Amino acid sequence: MDKNSICKINIDALLRFGREVGFDIYIRLSDDKTIKISHAEDYRQVLPKYKEKGVQYVYVVKEQYTQYLEGLKSSLTNKFYNPSTTPQNQIELLSDSYQAVRESLVQFGMSEVALSVAEELSKKSLDVVSKSANIYQFFMDFKKNCDEQLMKKMMVSYTTTLMISNFDWQTAAIKEKAALSCILSDIILSAEELAELEAGKDTPDQLSEKVYNHPLTISKMLQKGGNIVSKETAIMVEQHHERPDGAGFPKKLRHTTITLLSAIQIVAEDFIENLMATNFDHRLHDEILRKFLSRYYQANFRKAAMSLCKMFGMDVPGF
Repeated sequence: MDKNSICKINIDALLRFGREVGFDIYIRLSDDKTIKISHAEDYRQVLPKYKEKGVQYVYVVKEQYTQYLEGLKSSLTNKFYNPSTTPQNQIELLSDSYQAVRESLVQFGMSEVALSVAEELSKKSLDVVSKSANIYQFFMDFKKNCDEQLMKKMMVSYTTTLMISNFDWQTAAIKEKAALSCILSDIILSAEELAELEAGKDTPDQLSEKVYNHPLTISKMLQKGGNIVSKETAIMVEQHHERPDGAGFPKKLRHTTITLLSAIQIVAEDFIENLMATNFDHRLHDEILRKFLSRYYQANFRKAAMSLCKMFGMDVPGF
């Protein structure tokens, strides 16, 4: 079976799935060879044995992967707030859903069911972070059990929506559009590609073609076949690695052509990365904020930086 005709699922995620599956399960021996290890009805008995052998991922036929996505959406919609669903269970479900949307985008492009999972994932992520005592506590509580990239994106999403709240044009709909962009930005990149991005973010011209162009690739996926997502979300995804001085990528836009919503997301992500680099040392907040006011002083970026400062109670004249 060709590797392009199957989709992978983490064994732990499938064991947590909590429902019957309507598809057979395979393991991959090589790029072009797979074997069936389980029929739909016996996967709970079979998978633990392969997990004990060190197998991390199993595979299903592409055409049947939608069933898995639909099951995750049902769990996000109907089980997420069930009293029996612990905070840890919630994080695991969010992480499983994020990995599933990533796999779906890589294999199929954006579909209606993948988008619906992403939208629920975005909403539930915001809710989980907002109920934590603070971002640092959220990070410490769940970093071991959450997809690392999703953890960062959840914190960026939360910060972005709080920053938007400081503007008189803010609405719940705008926050949802922005939060979805935060979740979907970078989602098609593998762990290795994310490491490449991190190492080369200050020298983007040296990035591989896929990593360099991924903002455009994801944005086009979101717009393929019509208005599958809002224009605002697609633009934010497309611009999330641009910088006010034109040193970003992929279009090397300057501050004059980067939208305010994009500027807010860019500043929020930079802030979260700074916090993570300092292990969330709250004593450094003011230092970081002052640095941001100097770094982001032009056009929409100035407004974004001022909003971030206001979010932390810093008095910013003119905002």
